[in-house]
Amino acid sequence: RERNVAGMTWVFGHISGRVDVHYANRNDNRSNWQKAYSLVGNVADTTVVPTTVHFKCRFIRLTLHEPRTKEFWHPDNYEDTELWNTMLSLKDFKAYEHTGGGGVLGFQSVDGMQYTTVAYGLRQPAEWIITSEEDIATQDIHPGIPYNDVGQIVHIA
Repeated sequence: RERNVAGMTWVFGHISGRVDVHYANRNDNRSNWQKAYSLVGNVADTTVVPTTVHFKCRFIRLTLHEPRTKEFWHPDNYEDTELWNTMLSLKDFKAYEHTGGGGVLGFQSVDGMQYTTVAYGLRQPAEWIITSEEDIATQDIHPGIPYNDVGQIVHIA
């Protein structure tokens, strides 16, 4: 099932200097993967991807590059410097689901079975939408316009 991802964290076992994050709905074709985030010049063991990195997917792929652990002994040939190798590893990975926002102003029938509501962050973070029961009158308000007020106080007239 497709999930609404907003933000990620991971902890390296052996640090990667560069990480590329891709997402897809199917795991059967390279051309299917879309780039979501890149981390370049990393030296930290913990990474927090902000919630503004947002996408819908079934699969997430992390590609690790530029290992910071340069000299690692081969387990079968300990102390043989000719066989030194590099290593990359993850200890922990979390992807956070955006579960939706909430109604700001709305009208409903006495029994609550019919309603129309102006909602914020319901489908996508920082997006306004008009929603109703069973999506009868649901529609985006100004689709495609970016908002820069995530986490800010919003005035509703």
